[in-house]
Amino acid sequence: MNPEAVRNADSLKCSQHILDGGKDFSAAQPTLEYIYDANKMWRSFFEHDQTYSMNRFQEVKNMKKLLICCLFGNTANSLAKKMHVLAESSGNPLMISAVGLDNFASVAPAFDGFLIAPHIQYKLSEIYDIVGNTRPIAIIESLPYASLDAEKVLNFVKEKMPELAA
Repeated sequence: MNPEAVRNADSLKCSQHILDGGKDFSAAQPTLEYIYDANKMWRSFFEHDQTYSMNRFQEVKNMKKLLICCLFGNTANSLAKKMHVLAESSGNPLMISAVGLDNFASVAPAFDGFLIAPHIQYKLSEIYDIVGNTRPIAIIESLPYASLDAEKVLNFVKEKMPELAA
């Protein structure tokens, strides 16, 4: 028998059984062909999802990554979110993240450039000890940082770190 016809017949049996108010759902049991088709559908969906994930991974891997560091990471996180939205809307593929000073050393190796909050600039020598002179580091100006002005800070990044803005 044709698998499509079997599915349709089973579907009709199941629908009729439910309409009749029956409590025995043995008529609603799917056929092996139906299970096979559903399995095939989910497998193709999963493979598509994996392909999408790998493509997204490659995009993120190739993006320039900027880390904003402040004392605890709260203000930097708010600024990073605003900057990321602005960078995405302007077509600048830049991944922007934030971190508190305590966690800076553990995440710094994954980033291409660093913005330091003005109130922790006294820690700049320690930050250079962690990062070295291999990647750009800049201190954010006080007013744009305090007002969470993402546009001014993003322009500051383009000016001070052109290799990240390209």
